[in-house]
Amino acid sequence: MSEGIAANGSLELSGGGLPHLLATARQTVPGGPLEGSASIAPYRTGQAFLAFDPIAFARDRRGVLSISTGVRMSGPLADGRIDDARLPLRLTIGERGAMVVNTACAPLSWSRLTIAGTTIGASRLPLCPIGGALLRRASDGALSGGAVVEAPRLRGTIGGQPLAIEGRTLTASVGNPGFRVDSLAVRLGDPQDLTRLDIARLDGRVENEGIAGSFEALSGKLAAVPLLMTEGEGRWRLAGSRLSLEGGLQVAD
Repeated sequence: MSEGIAANGSLELSGGGLPHLLATARQTVPGGPLEGSASIAPYRTGQAFLAFDPIAFARDRRGVLSISTGVRMSGPLADGRIDDARLPLRLTIGERGAMVVNTACAPLSWSRLTIAGTTIGASRLPLCPIGGALLRRASDGALSGGAVVEAPRLRGTIGGQPLAIEGRTLTASVGNPGFRVDSLAVRLGDPQDLTRLDIARLDGRVENEGIAGSFEALSGKLAAVPLLMTEGEGRWRLAGSRLSLEGGLQVAD
């Protein structure tokens, strides 16, 4: 006759301003693997919305817990807003709180993103982990990880003008808040009167009032200005549909 207790049952939580939670768990033998499922009701507060896909979880004999779900959210972002952002999540939680999130590529999508006076339409970016995880938390609390997007491509508007953004890679690291884009190409306005910017490397971070950072090896041409820019290097800031550049560059007609 086996000893111990096998966990089989359901749990329901509600109240206290928290969303309704319903979970079920199954364990065939005492001390054996445990698996189950859970659902969490969507949560709203102010202009923000958060929802989870159905949750599946399992704990192995070593006590390692694996969780599979997806998150969907809308809400304020810096001086703008993001709507219907979605990301699949795969979590592993080990001893003393060590945690790993998304060890494989997962698509980040949204229906609309507005920030710094810029609107980006429906987009889908495959986030591939850096260093083996989108986010890693060691048992001592140290955080690492990040994501790289190959060939990002965004379409939208700024100041009522059509905007196209492409790059070779987009990188964001947990250890270095912000982002970096290599081989960035920006096209703004009507094709007959186009503003063109090509930047070898652009670094930036989201701030309360917009986006700002640095750039290297900028070249291009401003609409209706018969001058070519090359060898640009300096700082940039985008806020309220206004792009500001500070630094040096070469100009030729």
